[in-house]
Amino acid sequence: MRKVFVLSFFLMFLMNLNTFAYIDPFLNPVKLREISEWKRKQLQKKKPEKVTVIEKPRVFRLKSPPLEKLIFEGVIGDGNSLKAVAVDPQTGKVYIFSSGDPVDVNAKILKIEPAKLVLKIYKKVGKKLVSDIMEINFNTGEVK
Repeated sequence: MRKVFVLSFFLMFLMNLNTFAYIDPFLNPVKLREISEWKRKQLQKKKPEKVTVIEKPRVFRLKSPPLEKLIFEGVIGDGNSLKAVAVDPQTGKVYIFSSGDPVDVNAKILKIEPAKLVLKIYKKVGKKLVSDIMEINFNTGEVK
């Protein structure tokens, strides 16, 4: 019984040496060199490539006509879910906007309040993009 135990312990020790032969650089330097060559090839593949950007005119497909053609009627909803109602006088279609919706190519709705609509309008000044805030009062119809 004792011999079997010693023999099994010795065999177990030998099998462990064989499994670590792939990892230890002193026992298998060829494998280590293959791994380093593979890593070097991967780094060469990851070198950044030159990218050319072609500037094309952007076409915006809005769901509604531009801001100048719409008449804002008022607000519907309650609490945090307010939506602005606008009418196109030429076609008679009614449009419902929520905050964040684009109203024009260079304008979007920033905030909807019960008495007014706050728009964010973008303009290009030189090479910079500048934003202005415009408020439309539903009760008086004035624009600030």
